[in-house]
Formats: sequence, C-alpha cells, structure tokens
Amino acid sequence: MASAMNGSSASAAVAPALELEHIIGFNAGYGHCATHPSGESLYYLAGGNVICESTTSVHEQTFMRGTDGEAGLMCLSTSGRFLVTAQTTGGCPDAVVWDMVTKTVKFRVSEHEHKLAAMAMSSDEKLLLTVGGREDRRIVVWDVASGGIVSLSHLSSAEHGAEATACAWGGEVEDVKRRKTGQYQFAIAIGCHLHRYTLNPREAGSIAMQRTAIGNVARKWTSLAYAGTGDLLFAGSETGDVTVISTLEGTGLKTLKVFNAGVRYIAVHATQVAANGTGDGGDGGFRYARFGGHATRSTTLTLGGGGGQVVTGVVADHANPTFKPQEEWTLSGAATALSLSAKGVTAGTGAGNVFSLTSGDPHPHKLITSALGEVHCVAYHPYQSDRFATGSADGVFRMWDLSGYSEICHGAVGCGEGRRARGTQPANTTLREGNFGGQGSGAAGRQGGLAPAVAAPRCIAHVGQTDTAVTGWSDGAIRCFDTIDGEMHWDVPNAMAGAVTDLCVTQNLNNFVTSGEHGEVKVWNLKTHTLAMELKEHKSKITGLQLCADDRHLLSCSKDRSILTWDLTTGQRVATNMLSMGQIHSMFLCANQNNFLTTGSDRKVSLWDLRQAEPVRQVDIHQNVYSETMAYTISGSHDGRFFATGGNDQVVTLWDQATLRPIQQGVAHTSPVSQVRFAPDDRQLLSCGGDRCVMVWNLYA
Repeated sequence: MASAMNGSSASAAVAPALELEHIIGFNAGYGHCATHPSGESLYYLAGGNVICESTTSVHEQTFMRGTDGEAGLMCLSTSGRFLVTAQTTGGCPDAVVWDMVTKTVKFRVSEHEHKLAAMAMSSDEKLLLTVGGREDRRIVVWDVASGGIVSLSHLSSAEHGAEATACAWGGEVEDVKRRKTGQYQFAIAIGCHLHRYTLNPREAGSIAMQRTAIGNVARKWTSLAYAGTGDLLFAGSETGDVTVISTLEGTGLKTLKVFNAGVRYIAVHATQVAANGTGDGGDGGFRYARFGGHATRSTTLTLGGGGGQVVTGVVADHANPTFKPQEEWTLSGAATALSLSAKGVTAGTGAGNVFSLTSGDPHPHKLITSALGEVHCVAYHPYQSDRFATGSADGVFRMWDLSGYSEICHGAVGCGEGRRARGTQPANTTLREGNFGGQGSGAAGRQGGLAPAVAAPRCIAHVGQTDTAVTGWSDGAIRCFDTIDGEMHWDVPNAMAGAVTDLCVTQNLNNFVTSGEHGEVKVWNLKTHTLAMELKEHKSKITGLQLCADDRHLLSCSKDRSILTWDLTTGQRVATNMLSMGQIHSMFLCANQNNFLTTGSDRKVSLWDLRQAEPVRQVDIHQNVYSETMAYTISGSHDGRFFATGGNDQVVTLWDQATLRPIQQGVAHTSPVSQVRFAPDDRQLLSCGGDRCVMVWNLYA
C-alpha cells in the first residue's frame, strides 16, 4: 500500500502534529471587539472563538473557546481583568466569564434558556447582568467573585415578543445632593421600550423598576450607556439621535441628532467635573461634584453610526446637555463596536473590519478584514505558500498575504438592478455598502445594513505563475481577477446553467475546465475564453474535478455515485468508477496518478485505483459507525504523505495517506467545514467554513 500511495514507511516513524496558527475572521456584531485599557491587546470574536491578539504583532494570537456554537455577545470589564462571552444561537445559552490574566474560564452561568440577548458588567467589576431572549425574558444579576445569583427577575409582559437590544450599568445611584446611596442602577432597551432599574444588594438583591418619562419620544433603541457619574443615561436609536435621560428625575432632558443612519454604539469617556462651567476639570469617574453656582459635569462620548461614521464629542453640561463634535472618522460598514484605550479608539464594523482610530489622524488604520458570509472555497497560489485566495457568500473574491495575515486585494460583483461593477482596486479601497452582501441588517448580531450578494464565488483556480485567478460563481458565470489589484480582467456570463461547482486550469495554461449542477463538464480555451468542448454523461451535480499531470486526462466525481475519467483530446470517457451507495462529495488525485481518494454521504473515505471499478479500500470517517459525521471536502499533501478532511462535525482531520488512519483532529470551526487545502510546501493547511473564518494550521512532520 505504501508504494501504491507513493508513501514511505519511514514516515510512520515521525509523529506529525497539527497546530492552529492563526484565525482570519471577525463576527462583526454588536460589541464583538474590545481593546484592553492599556491598548496592548485586542479581543474579538471569530466564530465560536475568542481571539486575543497583540496590537503590535498580528502573529501573536491566543485562542479561547467556551461555546460549541458561534459566540454572539461579548463584554470586557473596566480594567480588562474579565471578559464575558455568550453563545446566541444553538442550544447552549450560557455566559462564560474569562479571567484574562490566566486566559482561563473563571465560571459559567447557566440560568437562561433558549438564548441570551444582552449582557453587561458593572464598572466596579462586581456584578454581571444578563438578559434572556424573547422566550426566556429573565433578568439575572450575578456575583462576579463567586458566580452566584444576586437577583433574578423577569421583563414585564408589556414588551411580549420583543427582545432586548442593549443593557448597561450606571454605577451607584445618587440622591438629590449627589450622595451615593449604595444601590446600583442599570437599564435595558427592548425594542421601543426603555426600562431603568435599581438593585439593592443589601436587601437580598431586590430589583425595582424606575419611572422613565421621555414625553413623545418614540424610538427603536439600539444602544445604551451611562455617564461616568451615573446622573445621565444616553440612549441611541435607529433614527440616528441620542436621547439624554436624567437618572435622578427619570425624565428626558434632550434628544440630540447625530447621524442619519442610526446610532449603533455609544462609548463613554471619563466624566469631567469643573467649577468654571467649561467642563475641562480634572475630576472624573465616580467622584463627587464641586458645589456652587457654576459647578457642572461634562461627558465625552464616542458614537458609532449606521452609515460608518464615528464621532467623538462632548456633552458640555449635564443640566442642559448639548453635543459638540470634536473629531470624526468614516469607516466601511456600520460601526457596531467601539472600545477606548490608552492608544485611542478601536472600532468594529458590520462590514467585517476592525479599525484603529487615533486622535488627530482622520485616516482609520485597518487591523482586521473578514468575510461576511460562508467562505466557500480557498486556494493557495501554486508556487507561493504565503499567498492564497478565498471566495465567500458575501460575493467577494479576496487575495491574502500570510506573512501579515492581511488582505492584498478584493474583487466583487455589484448589485442593484442587475448592474455589474468592475473589480475593486487594492485592499485599502473599501467596498461600498450594498455592492456586496453578507447577511443583511436583519441577521442576528449583524447590523451592517448590507444587501445580499448578487452572486458568490464557489471555486477558484490560479493561472500558473501569472497574477490572475479564474473563479466560478453561483450565477453560472466565470470571472478572471487580477490577484494584485483585484481588477476583473474578463468574464463569461452564463457559462453554466446553474452554479459553477468546480474549476481547474491545465498546467500548460491552454485550457481550463468547469463543472456544473446539472452534470455537465465544459472545457474552455483560456486565451479566448471560448467553449472548446462539452462532456455530458453525469446525471447529477458534479462535486469535484481533478486534472492529471499529463493535462490530457480529467477525473470528475458526482452525486450520481460515479467517477468518470475523460480523454480531453478526444472528448471520450475512458474509465468509470462507481460507488455502491451514497453521493460523492469530494475527491483528490494522489501523487502517483494511479490512485485517488473520495468522501461522500456513505460517511467513509474510499481509496480507488483507476484500473478498478470499485474501491480498493474504505475506512469510516468516524470510529462510531452510527455517527452522522460526513466529510464534505478532502485534500492531499503534495508529497503524498497526508490528506485532510472536513465536514459537518466542524473538525479538520489529518490522515496518514499510506495507512488511511487518522492522525489528529483540529477543533476550531463552529460550522461545517467547506474546504481544506495544503500549502505548496506542505508546511501549512488552510480550512474554511460556514463560520466565515479561515483557519491557518501548522503541519509538523
């Protein structure tokens, strides 16, 4: 078997290892990124993972995972000591409290059912507030020190069917003389309703709702934040204004118009107290104000808008609040997360980006780029192990540089009345909202306001050493992009009747081959982009293509259980291999050009010989034969020693190609794995999936 698989018995003496090196991804929801107050570390969500990344080196990542599904909520404590994350989909509505000093789980809270809708930690880091979803509706306050419940209550029935969109702590309640009462205050926004509460920890954690009268103001609330002194509550809305509420009187003082596309996030700087009325004094936080005829309080806010604007300004007088903008930045996508640190402002957007904003510099610095939909395909450059391309459901082709884990360029197809846009330019050029998709403004946690993509790239093939890549799309078109600047060189509309399911380019660069959903295989002239040959014998969707090294023979596998071998010089089928049962999901041709491996709905890995109609050997994907685990993708290393699979179990499995035995599993994805690919030097492995992430794995062998 070793000789047939081009393997080596000596390889068995080596203990290969698979290690997660880097995650490229960002969930891009409300509050999904935060910076440590020192500015040295950036925390953000990618799939179900919490990534701790150094702000000085993208190569320094630490991974934490406390959920089995996608993490949808995140909040960082005031000092950065604690981080809380929660899963918002699936069957595990727990909140996980992390100790960020040790990067370990401090405790989990498991009182809620169905899902969590919002959460916040008090500024003194003693209390955690969690609010359940529309089916749960529980308000729970937790003791951060012990993990026990301080108070348990329920949302009122007046908002039945609505779900909490935001919550916030306001420190200790003050009396009319601005003296601390020992009670805590917090607020919860639920659709068009805004509720304020007080919590008395001395009386068994009793919660009391406070009167809130804001007159005729009717808004759909999106974000909440208290002033540092707790005397004002700022409530952002979908209409782009901030309503300022006095917590002492429970009345709305003023509604400040800021944006046109909604206020998505409010970040509060330390509150200033000054005796001269200018608001530039040195007292901050929770100190008492100086009394006298001219004593005033002021608060600096940084606001994120639905149109991508981020504005920092001052509410100069708490008694008569007005907002005076000081600095402004414009980002791509709605500003759904803002975090303040010693180094400036970190902003996450609904377009999948994270930016660093510095005072005095109007130009945002991009830290992270991510896809907004499932990453369907990934393809290494055939001769460069630090370059690869991805195609995702947001309708964007992207080229990446692994040396800095950064985007080189991207290309997209525009939407709106069938209009098609040329590919965009380099990676620092932003894609306008509406020109590509993602999941739209209605998706959970996704507030970018992005329209669905017209079409999405489903397969990619690099064209030799040229700086171009041919891509197959869900609308049946073939498009060729420049891998340096993202410009689209040419396209073939309606090349296939349905989506292009796979694509490959001959080594002599004369032709490329595409496959479709209806069992058709088409051979194209690469220079003229014209159809040269059509092969039609499959009866169902083709799931994979493999070209032999001689550029003459082609293998195609299909859901009709067959693998056909074609002679491209004559257009005739020369061999047929047939699986006894189940569909074939993926295949790859071994280095010896005689054997190939497939995976399918039979939940097995099948080894084939081109000279035999049936599999030579089959092994189960999972040790438990009753498991529903199926592999959707399979790929082999270039040296013939290993292959990797990924599927609905969300796991990447490394296998020994000579023995067909699993070596190690890589756990990082929180959705089915769409594709796996080995680097040209076989030192790294890429995997992508429905969690919108690309995982970079180191292969030690």
